[in-house]
Amino acid sequence: MKFNRALADFLGYDSKEALQSSDFYLFNSLNFTSREKYGEITSLLQDGKEIAGLEAEIIKKDKSIITVFLSVRPVIDANGELLRYEGSLVDITERKQMEKTELEAEAAKAA
Repeated sequence: MKFNRALADFLGYDSKEALQSSDFYLFNSLNFTSREKYGEITSLLQDGKEIAGLEAEIIKKDKSIITVFLSVRPVIDANGELLRYEGSLVDITERKQMEKTELEAEAAKAA
C-alpha cells in the first residue's frame, strides 16, 4: 500500500517510508477502536461502494485515538478490476470533544 506524506504526518510517522514499513494498514481491524465500524467499512469496500464522511476512531502510531471522517473510493479499471483505493481522513477529534463537553454542561445544568 502506498501512502502520501500528509497521511504519515497525520498518523504520527516521521516519513511516508516509515509509515509504509510499519504495521499500519488502514483497513486492519487493529487500527480501529471498534470492530463493528471496521466491519462496516470493509463490507462497503468489498461491495465496491464509496464511503463518504463515515465517522470512525482510529489508533495512531503513538497509540492515541483520534476521531476521523473517512472518505474512500475504489478506483476501477476498464475491465472492472480494482486498481486501488483513494481517500482522505479529516481529524474531527477536537470538534467531538467540544460536543461532548457541551452535552455534559447541558446535562449538569438540567440536573
